[in-house]
Amino acid sequence: MDIRDELKKLILEQGIEAEVVNNIHPEWPLMRHVFDSLGYAEFVVAVEERFGIKVSDRYSLRIRSLNDFAGLVAKETAGRQAST
Repeated sequence: MDIRDELKKLILEQGIEAEVVNNIHPEWPLMRHVFDSLGYAEFVVAVEERFGIKVSDRYSLRIRSLNDFAGLVAKETAGRQAST
């Protein structure tokens, strides 16, 4: 499964309607189009738990879109796989 699809599944699990999730443009900022500030923070935690990564508070302010999250997850999981 594609990372973006996994992320969309996590968004659904956060209680966002399927119609909204299906229409997310990969470059849109999730904070304004999908989540409020609390929902965004909960999504970051869900991403950390699902993919076994840590997103620093400072970095979480720079990642905004589905593509940003997918890039972060790919980078972090690739780094972990390379070191094993």
